Amino acid sequence: MVVRTLWLVPISSSILTITAYNLPNQPLTKAISSQILNVSALFFALAVYLRHRQIVEYYGNRLKIDSSTWRPYSFGLLIVGFLAALALTLEANFFSSVNQKYGILGKLFAVTGLVYFVGQTAFSYLVQPHMSHPILNHCRLFLCFGGMSAFFWMTLFSKGGSITSSDYNYSVLATLVQGSVQLLVSSMASELWYSYAHVPKLHFSSSKLKHFIQTIILCRILQRIAQYRRRRSSESKVDLNASKTVQS
Repeated sequence: MVVRTLWLVPISSSILTITAYNLPNQPLTKAISSQILNVSALFFALAVYLRHRQIVEYYGNRLKIDSSTWRPYSFGLLIVGFLAALALTLEANFFSSVNQKYGILGKLFAVTGLVYFVGQTAFSYLVQPHMSHPILNHCRLFLCFGGMSAFFWMTLFSKGGSITSSDYNYSVLATLVQGSVQLLVSSMASELWYSYAHVPKLHFSSSKLKHFIQTIILCRILQRIAQYRRRRSSESKVDLNASKTVQS
């Protein structure tokens, strides 16, 4: 069976998680939110596994790079991602009891999810050649920094008597953390866009990948043309000023 819409897996996880967190706080909707979070955890685990298989396909099967340089790190990140999915499942099954009172399971999912994406971002920067576009890595780094900052501020300084002790400010920080995590999850769709799965293997779609590379090259060419035009314009202005100086 061939699956060509793999990019919907991380998008579905993000949409379901956001939907579950924003349902009204009522007994019936709590039960619905729990089931939605369980499904979201499944999609998140699938997205983590697809990311691992994508790394294996790119560095192992396509580039034939020695697996000792990248496979242990990718497998370690796979375990961390599965732990984040497990934390989301625990939050779903204890949605209205211990998690509502202490918020421990929600924080556990947030921190494991952020650690996973920090590891993926570092992996994308360090391993050569890069599988992800540098702009995507920069955006992920910004989201990781923002999410981590909000998480540590919420955990360490959101106590009674502090400027963030009100329920409103605390909920804003929690929303920033979860928003960063869900944007990071959704960013995985950009790399799965040019991939398809022939279960259990994952492959790159050559046509979409070629179009993606051509788009990057076209952007670089347009950028070089704009730089050349700006340089020529500045040189012409300098020549014009020099000629006016000579005439005067």
